[in-house]
Amino acid sequence: MKNATDTFGLMTDVNQDLAIGSTFGEMSTTASTALYVALIVLCTSCESVYIPSVRNAPLLSRSREFQLSASAGNGMNLNTAYAVTNHIGLIGNAMYANDKWQYANSYRIHQSADAGLGYFGSKERISYELYAGAGKGKGYARDISSGFLFLFNSEKISSGSYRKIFMQPTIAFRIKRFQMAVTARVSRLDFRRLTITEVSCLRECKP
Repeated sequence: MKNATDTFGLMTDVNQDLAIGSTFGEMSTTASTALYVALIVLCTSCESVYIPSVRNAPLLSRSREFQLSASAGNGMNLNTAYAVTNHIGLIGNAMYANDKWQYANSYRIHQSADAGLGYFGSKERISYELYAGAGKGKGYARDISSGFLFLFNSEKISSGSYRKIFMQPTIAFRIKRFQMAVTARVSRLDFRRLTITEVSCLRECKP
């Protein structure tokens, strides 16, 4: 999906990130419909290749404050944040995901990194921040679907690399000793290389 981006491709994932793509230009109704259908198919493949990282919402409060957090599962997420001033912050994120050891036939391998600059502040019991940034990543996915009576199975292998820009607003509420935050992230993905290979297997598709 090179510069996958005007027939509007919308792709949502389990972490509720929203990846948006478009392709600019005028086209006939027939061409638009055909491209729209093709984009849906491509976005389905992109969804396998793209895995979002854990959202980094540091809610910094003062100058020179530094935060570092990490999480592990089928891979690792690393999030950092630093307050340059009392209202300007930097964030950095890196992720590596690999569930091949858990699922032998269908699995995904993904790695990405991004950084952002933003503004943060607070007023009484409300804290807020808005970050915007850019990054890049690459992924590989192998999916096997079963056919009728487990015959004529199909194997689809997708791989690609991309660049992205994102915007991430967060608002938090403090009630006594508790704090609740709501954050969202909107990303635009620009796939530089995307390859999709699909084959049919009479019985079992072997790695």
